[in-house]
Amino acid sequence: MKAAWKLIEVKFPHISASGCAAHGMNLLIKDITSTTESAKTIKESEKIIKFIKNHHLVKAMFDERRLAANVLSSLCLPVPTRWYSLFNSMNNLLVSKYVLIKLADEKYDELKDMQPKSTSAAVLTLLKSNAFWDRLAKLVKDIEFPSNIIGKLESDDAPLSLVYDYFGQLYNYYENDEAIQLKVMSRLKFIFTPFMGLAFLLTPKHAADGFYFEENKLDFIAAAYDQAIKVNPEIADNVHLQMIEFTGEMATLTQKRKDTLFKMSAKNYWNIIGREIIQHSLKSPSQSPK
Repeated sequence: MKAAWKLIEVKFPHISASGCAAHGMNLLIKDITSTTESAKTIKESEKIIKFIKNHHLVKAMFDERRLAANVLSSLCLPVPTRWYSLFNSMNNLLVSKYVLIKLADEKYDELKDMQPKSTSAAVLTLLKSNAFWDRLAKLVKDIEFPSNIIGKLESDDAPLSLVYDYFGQLYNYYENDEAIQLKVMSRLKFIFTPFMGLAFLLTPKHAADGFYFEENKLDFIAAAYDQAIKVNPEIADNVHLQMIEFTGEMATLTQKRKDTLFKMSAKNYWNIIGREIIQHSLKSPSQSPK
């Protein structure tokens, strides 16, 4: 794929190729759940889910109590390699916590005699274990945010700036867990291209707020200049100047101006306001764009 990207970028210099952000987010969930504790919790959760789904009588009793408690989510197993499905599976189990505990209390004798008895005993022990439910709650909390992001990144109209923005939000979300923060940074590095940073910078509200990490805005302005040289060397200096003026303007906006511009997507900004700036610049090459 990377070899194909290079061929495309050489033939079509206005195109920049990058990896799949949704795939990168999937892999991040895999990274987060790769710890010994998470693996143990997932294995135990699947044991409970399989026990209920594989015993028709137990499932019928569970469904009856689940619906009576207005718990609409049914139990499901995660799909291999679709790491976002892990959240649905674990969350549905967590939502059913008190239904399952009540079932274990009311039908303990019937459940413990289910075959194989070793599995029945293990499941009942887990359902009575506060430590298990605490670990499950932590796992669900750890993977909820990235799981919800995947669908948004898969959307056909998701802007490229959203990739960097979400990874930055994730980094802040795990501010109390340095180990997960390192995994977030690793996956961002895995899919990041300068144009993700450039797309972020070209969005008014992001250009004003700055970056999540330690990147220098000048690095991304330089990336825009390098790309402009590839597309059309004659416009490169003008692009460089416009990028500097744009970032400077965004950093010194009045609150009233912010309230207007920050509601605009990058696409709308550059189609409306940016187009006027560029046209003015082309008509008056000796003057700086306003």
